[in-house]
Parts: sequence; structure tokens; C-alpha cells
Amino acid sequence: MSFPLPTDYFKCPTLNAVETEYFINVANKAALDCVRNAMSLQMTSVVAVFKSDSTQRFARMREGPDTVQPNLPATAANTQIHATIEQIAEFFYLDTIVKARTYANTVGQIVLDRQTLYTLEPRNTEISLRYVGIDWLVIQTPYLGVCNRDAVFVEIHDELEFYDEIAKVYRRGFVRCLHSIELDCCPPLKESHGIVRSAFVRSGHIFIETDTPGLLNYYTVYVTLANGNIPRLTTMQRNQCKRILSLEEHLCYDYVTTSMDNDEFVPVQQYESATNAKHCRRCTKKLHTLVKRKNCAKCGLVVCMDCCNKCKVVFQLTPRTIYLCHHCFCRGLKMKPLPQTPAECGATIHFRRRHISTTPVARYVKALSEAELPTARIIDIDSRLGDVKLASLPTMSRFESIGFERI
Repeated sequence: MSFPLPTDYFKCPTLNAVETEYFINVANKAALDCVRNAMSLQMTSVVAVFKSDSTQRFARMREGPDTVQPNLPATAANTQIHATIEQIAEFFYLDTIVKARTYANTVGQIVLDRQTLYTLEPRNTEISLRYVGIDWLVIQTPYLGVCNRDAVFVEIHDELEFYDEIAKVYRRGFVRCLHSIELDCCPPLKESHGIVRSAFVRSGHIFIETDTPGLLNYYTVYVTLANGNIPRLTTMQRNQCKRILSLEEHLCYDYVTTSMDNDEFVPVQQYESATNAKHCRRCTKKLHTLVKRKNCAKCGLVVCMDCCNKCKVVFQLTPRTIYLCHHCFCRGLKMKPLPQTPAECGATIHFRRRHISTTPVARYVKALSEAELPTARIIDIDSRLGDVKLASLPTMSRFESIGFERI
């Protein structure tokens, strides 16, 4: 059977209230552990620095152990991005096929199929940007002779607050975390489809607002379990981290196509004369017969090849190749150097979930012990204590930042 699979291929039974709350708590803990990974790795040495030729933005990459399972390698990268929390949350909320394809292209994945198995907490933008769901995904691997991979995972979007160690204030943040789980209704597809089940834990993206409106500190972290034959696991995680610069490139391309649709480009008749230009209008490099030059399609100014981007866009359903100066491609925003210290980049161990709703939490699942894996206890504030069985669900720990006790 080929992909995509029929929408009813996986027979997922309805989750009861206890199971739903359990998976929500798994997602909550994974999100906070994802942030802890990103923040703790900022204390390690930089292993690589890379740059986007399109936006001229730099990013730093670090490596170290996972905070929960130190035997697992974790890779993180940090940079800055011109965007708002709302723009970022909308990009990662894949509620349409078009948005899912855009996301896959941006992160460099070839997605063969994706299905949402459960929506645990639907997004309500009138209240917050929070979302929790369980998805299944299969992607094509870039390695010759390596089977394609699929995964079942909880996905959580949540708003956080980070304490700025320099300004001594809390700053708004956003996390999008993926964490692999096992579901009986979604078994491995190795025998039926030749797909190897992969696993990634506490992996995702973190964004923190800065003093500059519209500028965010951006972190990404990957912790992958090597199931099957995946060559160069560390290299794969590094390549994923390098994609941290792709998100801002996507936003810039989106801005360019919107500007074209709104007829904001200078008419060709008003272009500056490339023949008479003596200097690049962006870097002031001297132009002579041996120096290539182009007119920026948006502002019409003459720039050298070092100061322009070759962009492939679709305008009025027709593919086109245009040249834009870095200034116009980057939405007229100046790309400042990346701050040097982790604190200046927003790194902090002091963070908390942003309190949105005033509705009290009435109950929670409390794991009894690792020796009692199938058993969980429901504590209801308004009624008595009861025990229930959660088939094949592992125990979990509560995290202190939202008022739960750790077992």
C-alpha cells in the first residue's frame, strides 16, 4: 500500500478523560524538558557557527547530554528572528494541507503522509496559543539504502514566561515540542510498508521576546533515538539544527510574494541605470567592468552580487526568478550581530508556564511508583480518591512549576 494512507487506516478508539489527561501531562512535561535542554546546552561550548546567505543571519550550535536521559546526545542551536509570537504560532499550527507542505519545505523534510490521531486540547486563539495533539508522521529519509521513517508523537504548543537575568523582568515566550509515544492503535508499519519506527524526545523550538519589538531569541533542540540503521546520527541532528535559519528565510520569501501581489515593486522604467552606477548602493563597493551588478526588483537600486539574493518566486501562477538586495529581501530590517553571551540571548533556567485561564485544575494523574506501571490514581479535588487502570501507559513525573509534586 502506498502513501498517503486512508484517513481511517488507524482505528483509534476514543480516549477517556483519564487517558486524555495523561497524554496532556506527558506533553506538558516534555515541553518543559525541551526548554531545559535548550537552556542547559547554552552552558556548553559552541561546536559550529553557520550563516544564511539570504538573510545574513548567524546561528550557533552546541552539543551535550539530554537533561532527562544523559546517555542520549542532544544538539541545540540558537539565533534571532524578526517575527512575533503570533506569527510563529500560526506557522507551526498545521491545520491545513498547504501549511503542512509549507512547513515541510521549510524544515527540509519530504513528508509522505501525516495524520492527526487525537486532538487533546484544541487551539482557541481567543484565550491562548496553546494546542496539544497526537500525530502520526512518515518522512522520506535522505540516505540511500535507508528505510523511510515514521513516528507517533504528542505535539504541544504553549506560552511560557522567561526571566530575563539582565533586565530583571519576565519575557513572553512560546514553545513547540514533539515527543514520541507508543499507541496500540498505531502499530509499527515495518512488515506492511517497510517503514521503520523512529523516536525523538523533548525536541522542538523555543522563542523568547526581546527588548526590540518584533525580534525574538530563537532556540531549537533535537534529541533522537537511533532506531534501525541511521548513519551519522549526530550529523543528522546537526543538519536539522542548521535549519534554524530557514524559518526567517521563509518569512522573508512570504513577504516578497505578498509585496508582489500588492504591487509594491518599483516599475522597471524607474530602475536606476546599471550602466552609470559607480558604486553599490548597499555596501558602496566600487563597480567596474569586472564587477557584476543587478537592479533590485523591489527598490530598483543597483547592487553588487554580494548584496543581492537570487529568488525563485511564483507570481500570478507563473514561476519567476528575480534579484533582490538584502535590505529588501529582509523586509527592510537590519540584521544585528548575534549577542555574545547566553544571558544576552535570553538563556535562563528560570521559566514558567504563562498563566492564561483562571479556571482551577480539578484533578490530575499521580503515578504511584515505577513498580506499578499500569496503575494511576485520579485525585479529584471535589470528591474522593479513586484508582483506575491505564492499560500499557507508563508512569510519569509531575513537574514543580505548575504545582505538581515529583514522585
